[in-house]
Amino acid sequence: MKSSGPVSSSPKSLAVIAIAAALLVPACSSGAAPAATSQAAAAAPPTVTTASVEARTMPSVLALTGTLLADEESTIAPVMPGRVMEVLVDRGAVVEAGQPLV
Repeated sequence: MKSSGPVSSSPKSLAVIAIAAALLVPACSSGAAPAATSQAAAAAPPTVTTASVEARTMPSVLALTGTLLADEESTIAPVMPGRVMEVLVDRGAVVEAGQPLV
């Protein structure tokens, strides 16, 4: 069998490459990692503040500031000229169709 490049694919050369890779992989890892892990484990745990759980009632009212606008609006105009002597309903009151207003 002819080789197409500098690396031969014979079983002997594949075994040599596998052994070299097995020796180089552990050499790539640093030995500082286990020491750092042991130092972190030996460090004192952080101090935390806790609170006791207690049952209490929460208000169901939410106070907000806002502006309300009517869905519908009507303009009231007199059919006859004259002076209004009495207003029969309050401003913002709900009225029925045909109910006298003034």
